Amino acid sequence: MDQVRSGNLTKEYLEAVGSVYPVLLDKMKESVMDEMASVDEDTLKKMPYKVKMALSMLLGADMANGLSAQSIVANQSKLGQTGNKQSGSADSVRPTQKGLEKITMASMAQTPLQKAIAKG
Repeated sequence: MDQVRSGNLTKEYLEAVGSVYPVLLDKMKESVMDEMASVDEDTLKKMPYKVKMALSMLLGADMANGLSAQSIVANQSKLGQTGNKQSGSADSVRPTQKGLEKITMASMAQTPLQKAIAKG
């Protein structure tokens, strides 16, 4: 339970407890579910994200509301809109054929130190 409160719960810890003490894990889940039933929305909103993620892992439910399909689609659409604006801007740098001819496999494999030495 300390791992859930601190937000440091890992999948490995859950698997270990579940394999060694399956009844205890079920009781822990029931206890947490009972406590969560009495928590109001304001308290849930103020809860740190990593604690919400630990609760999600323990209960197998999305307590952070960031893993739902609607949230993922909304985030992807926002990122897509931002990406389109940036790529279509007049200030964006476009590669030229002359510049592309300068790129060789050897130059791509060089480390920054090797490139500096080669420039002289």
